[in-house]
Amino acid sequence: MKKINIIGDKILFSLPFVIIAAGIYIRIALFCENYPLWNDEILLADNIVSKSFFQLFLHLENVQVAPPLFLILQKIIVELADYNLWSFRIVSIISGCLSMPLFYKLLNKNFKSKIAIYSALFLFSFNPQLIYYSNEFKPYSTDVLFCIIFLLIYEKLNIKDKKSFILYSLLMFIAPFCSFISIFIIGAIVILKVLTVEQKDKLKYAFLSVPAASASLILWLIENIHYNELTKYLLWEYGFFNFSISHNYKIFTDFLEYIQMNSWIFTVIILFVIIISLFIKNKTIYLSILSLLLCCIASFIKVFPFSERVILFLIPIFIILISSIFEYFYKISFKSEILKRGCSLIILALILINLQYNYADVFINKNVPMIESKDFRIKRENAIINFLSNYNSEDLIITTPKLIPYINMYNVVKKYNKRINIKTFNNVPEEEYKELEVMSKFIKDNENNTFWFIYFNPWNNFYYATYNVISEEILSKLSLKYKKYEQDYADTFYVEGKL
Repeated sequence: MKKINIIGDKILFSLPFVIIAAGIYIRIALFCENYPLWNDEILLADNIVSKSFFQLFLHLENVQVAPPLFLILQKIIVELADYNLWSFRIVSIISGCLSMPLFYKLLNKNFKSKIAIYSALFLFSFNPQLIYYSNEFKPYSTDVLFCIIFLLIYEKLNIKDKKSFILYSLLMFIAPFCSFISIFIIGAIVILKVLTVEQKDKLKYAFLSVPAASASLILWLIENIHYNELTKYLLWEYGFFNFSISHNYKIFTDFLEYIQMNSWIFTVIILFVIIISLFIKNKTIYLSILSLLLCCIASFIKVFPFSERVILFLIPIFIILISSIFEYFYKISFKSEILKRGCSLIILALILINLQYNYADVFINKNVPMIESKDFRIKRENAIINFLSNYNSEDLIITTPKLIPYINMYNVVKKYNKRINIKTFNNVPEEEYKELEVMSKFIKDNENNTFWFIYFNPWNNFYYATYNVISEEILSKLSLKYKKYEQDYADTFYVEGKL
């Protein structure tokens, strides 16, 4: 019996390291596939390629928003890697891999229940959205890392003297330039510190919010133009809370569905933990609830959407809240220890049964949710490379403004470095004949040139992003002879510029 207990203890001791190792393996295996960038990544990558380090502190092109220090670090890596496409995802993959051991450290500091620790680590390490965004050139994986770091910092945050106050103030000021969402965690930290420290220390902890708020205000002013553009998209407009309970509940459950935890069991557990949080008396749970509350307030006043990937940093917070139910059972008294463990195991079984993703599929096939499929990305990339390979610097390109970032970015990263001559037209249906007239005149004025008409739908199935500038019907109206490359998802028309 003693030998069995020793073996059991060794298995339990090694289990979290096995979970972390498996989580890192999946992320790195997916990274090594090096599948092409998707639309949003390309639009952000174009800023890295075309802007200086200083310009990355200013507003970005292509309706993109990202923390400037994240972009600067990424630009340094990309330039050192000679603009190889895999280098654009280095910061994200490092953030994704680092977040797991740090999350385990956070759990160990705050939970005594082994079921709470191991279940939370399992949910975090194998969440498909966290795996995917560890391999996307966007700041969302970094947001998750910063969320965990600041939750860990709370216990060590102790202002003893002027020097420590200056150091923490500097940290609070820099953080939003690395991760926008850090303002929510910092806000929660400041509120909790002010509520829990002695009266004489309340003011100096309250002043810690000033650097972070100042940095966030600067960033908001810089990005305000793009914020207005982003809110035009249905995705962001829908993510704002209002006075409708049904609307707000749907936003909340939609996020649970997005992280593939959309079941009544998760909603009930989260609400239950929030209600009983006073009895658990765990400061990390309080921080998690306050961070969630601040994010909801920001959504309500329409400064930050409570929607999908922009609030990916809430996944560790949701997992902490869900796993806290086991800590509650650990702390309360039961007449029977067997009954206590039985209740915990039943809840654990309900959680695992109601997860809406296949762990085996994620682990074996690296099958994670993507906005654009790998097949679509590959075909689009091949179409652009095919075009750039055959394009001569004297040729003229006719396309839409929204496809320019694709051409410019691939021209640099694929080392073509050709001089690009682009004429843009917006093929809006009600303006089609006007555009055709202008296009026809442009072609006649340059009839000795070779033209390239580039046409494809970068977002595949999003109605507002159908960037078609040309079609075979229009080419026939223009009386142009043409050759067509790449069918299916992406069409490139090569026109021998003779009318």
